[in-house]
Formats: sequence, C-alpha cells, structure tokens
Amino acid sequence: MKKLTRLGCFAVVIGTLMATFNARADDGKLLPIGSLIGRYDGNLEIHMTRTLEFSYQAEILPVENDANAVSLVAHCSRCDTKDWKRNECRVTEVSEVIKFACKTKGADEEYTFNGDRLKMSGFGAKFPYSINAKKLQ
Repeated sequence: MKKLTRLGCFAVVIGTLMATFNARADDGKLLPIGSLIGRYDGNLEIHMTRTLEFSYQAEILPVENDANAVSLVAHCSRCDTKDWKRNECRVTEVSEVIKFACKTKGADEEYTFNGDRLKMSGFGAKFPYSINAKKLQ
C-alpha cells in the first residue's frame, strides 16, 4: 500500500512539473531576430559627474549573409558626434529578449531588445553611457 501511495505522489509531482514547464515554454516564446529591424526613438544619457541627456534616434539593419549580426545607425543632434554606425554587431542571446553587442575601437556596447524597447549600456572613449528607446511602428 505504501508503494502505491508513493507512486501516486510521484505521479502528481511529475504531472505538476510538466504543466509548469509547458506553461513557461508558452510564456517564454523566442523573439525572431528580424523583430529587431526598424527605427527607434528615445534618450541617450552620458554619465559623467552629472548626467547629460540627449534625444536619440536609431535604425537597426540586417547584415547581409550573416543571420547572427545586425548593424545600427544612430543620430543625436545635440551630441558631439552627431551620427555613428555600428557594423556587424553580434547577436549574443535569443530568447524572450534579444541581446547583441557592438564593439569598436572607441566603444563597447551591450544592447537588449524585448519586443518594443531597446536598452543599451556602454562605455565610450571617456564616459559610460546608456540608451533607452522605443521601437517606432
């Protein structure tokens, strides 16, 4: 009788775990890399002794012949550097968020995209900076 009770408890536990994993699999759908492609509008903050905030626009473009990379073209009208481009940024994670990294001689940036928001933290030649932008429809 004890074996039957243990077996029943074990079956209930396994059933509960399977239901939990199935529910998480539905919630945690993978974002396609193509969902990154588009235009963004938001703010760029440069973190010095005081934080400077600027209006920021960007466009993410696919890289031909490389499904695991994107390019980013950005514009900041009041910044010292008005326009910049990041070529062949490497996609580092694809899950319910997409992460990619852009590295240049003067900058190291980590981006996170969650479906409609693009966030970045990075370090430039002199100061750290961050971006918070919304994808335009």
